[in-house]
Amino acid sequence: MYCEKCGKFLENDDRFCSSCGKQNPDYPAQSTETAQQNYQNGQPEINPGYQGYQTAQPYQNNINYQTAQPEAEVGFTENNSPVYKGPDIDRTARRIGLKVAVLVCGMAALGAAAIGGIISIGSHDEISPDRDIDVDPPSYSYDYNGECYFNPANKIDEQVLWETENVKITAKQFTHDGEYDSYADLELLIENKTDKEFTLTESNTSVNEYMVNPSLYAVIPAGKTLSDSLAFEVDELEELGIDNINEIQTSFILKDKEYEEIDRSDNIVMQTRNSEKDELIEGVGIYDSEGIKIEYFGIDKDEDDYSIKVLVTNNTDTDMDFSAENVSVNDCVIDYVFSYPGLSVSAGKRQLSRICINNEKLEKYDIDVSDIKKIEFSLEGTLFESYEKVFDSGKVTITK
Repeated sequence: MYCEKCGKFLENDDRFCSSCGKQNPDYPAQSTETAQQNYQNGQPEINPGYQGYQTAQPYQNNINYQTAQPEAEVGFTENNSPVYKGPDIDRTARRIGLKVAVLVCGMAALGAAAIGGIISIGSHDEISPDRDIDVDPPSYSYDYNGECYFNPANKIDEQVLWETENVKITAKQFTHDGEYDSYADLELLIENKTDKEFTLTESNTSVNEYMVNPSLYAVIPAGKTLSDSLAFEVDELEELGIDNINEIQTSFILKDKEYEEIDRSDNIVMQTRNSEKDELIEGVGIYDSEGIKIEYFGIDKDEDDYSIKVLVTNNTDTDMDFSAENVSVNDCVIDYVFSYPGLSVSAGKRQLSRICINNEKLEKYDIDVSDIKKIEFSLEGTLFESYEKVFDSGKVTITK
């Protein structure tokens, strides 16, 4: 358009003529219309105010983008038109939390089941009526204080058990590293006073009235001191009914690198601080003569062997090794037997052992454990070391 006064060409957005200064009569209407059009298109020429600014914010675009997600949850109204259900942030958080909680609880349950020896799949809080549930199980800490699960009364005073020009052995304490540890350890400090390496083992060890089979095999370098232990199997102590350890007897053997004996201790007796006595276990008496008593505790079976469980008490003043001879089952001769553990019974002691029979031998006779009606054997005793025979029970019979 042109200025009405001087005829100069004016742009639509010129409010005044640049030549004569006259006001453009069309300016307000034109500029308002243009502003409204631009505002509706989301492109304001000037700042249209806070409301228009909000409309153009990318937050709205994010919502539209979420709506287009293929994994979005969709519901339906009464007229079956689909409607988008916006993301429930609280519900999503709950789901994530639930998954984490289930995972953590599942791992904890799996760990507890593994410790308890059972894993239940697909159960619904069902508890077997014959399974004991410990509502408040004892806590366990790796900071073991020497009184966890193993009877805390079984304590000893630190003492030197054996000292010679070759060796010095000091008993320190009893330890047991928790409910699932298989051994209770009598900790030893072993000093090698020589300029040669030697090996230390035990012999003829007993706890209270019973011969036991602890583990000790310590190799001590020349001139060094080693911490090791006389390790007692907890299951063996429990089978013998031993909870209160009152006395331990043992002897030590030193051997060189060629496993030749260097030295051997006399019988060493160690008293604990525990004076409480356990009752002796009892089986069916099948022999009692000449200071030797035999009690029968039944038949065990594993994959390879049947074992006749017997307790031998040596009430003589002579240490003896015993062996089962002339064994027969249902009058069928069994020519392959062995005792586990070996039957070495010191004077005044008892030992629970198993006369083991190879299963293949019984299979040749078509004998199953349910078919066993009669067992016969004799027990022979020989002196420690010399193997001189000093006892023979003659035929001992067990019948059903």
